[in-house]
Amino acid sequence: FAYIARAFSVLEGIGLKNDPDYAIVGECLPYVSQRLLSDPSPRVAKALETFVYGGEDQLVKKVDADRLTYLADGLQSYSKSETGNQVDVDVLDDAVGVARKVADLLLVDGDEPTPLQTIVEAELAKVLGASLRQSFAQARDSRAGTLARTLVDPFGVLDPLLKGRLVAPDRDDRVQLATLSRVATRAGGELGAAVNSLSELPVDEQREALAELGDLLWRNRAGASKASRRIAALLLEQGLER
Repeated sequence: FAYIARAFSVLEGIGLKNDPDYAIVGECLPYVSQRLLSDPSPRVAKALETFVYGGEDQLVKKVDADRLTYLADGLQSYSKSETGNQVDVDVLDDAVGVARKVADLLLVDGDEPTPLQTIVEAELAKVLGASLRQSFAQARDSRAGTLARTLVDPFGVLDPLLKGRLVAPDRDDRVQLATLSRVATRAGGELGAAVNSLSELPVDEQREALAELGDLLWRNRAGASKASRRIAALLLEQGLER
């Protein structure tokens, strides 16, 4: 370990001579991100969970949006490095390559989900549940919802059910939706740029892109089906717990 630390310090010293802001940790991030997101070993799985959720014990696990974005940026850098950072990479190939990378990570057709799948599916179930409860609460409290309750249940017999924890959003739901909003905001710029790039392609190439994505989903249909069933089971479990 001492020799490795010494080698890293020497490399960082060389880098700092040319760039005052150089940090070797930043240079290692792409590989570390790839390893954390793709290695199924228990040791790496625990490291991924600690990085995403933080090291502190929490009654309800909450994703650290900053760390999640940092990890995604590292994976994106790794993916670009695989192509040799070519500046003239075809937009179509680049978009399809990103889709393949996501499919390889999240639509794995295995008997057991990978550590990354476990985290993503659990968080997606939480977000879906929170969104459903928030939408229900907004519909319930709207003018139309109030009128419907007055007509159907004028004595408020169903109020304990309609306002109970099963369907009413709570603090954890608000935290989940706020985290999703932060991640979506950070990803929105790059996603928008990718969509704009694809929309500027000729019609034939746009059709080719859609065909490629359709073929990708078809080839990963088994993994997608298993992921959907696991998410549905998590939503059911979430409802039973509430």
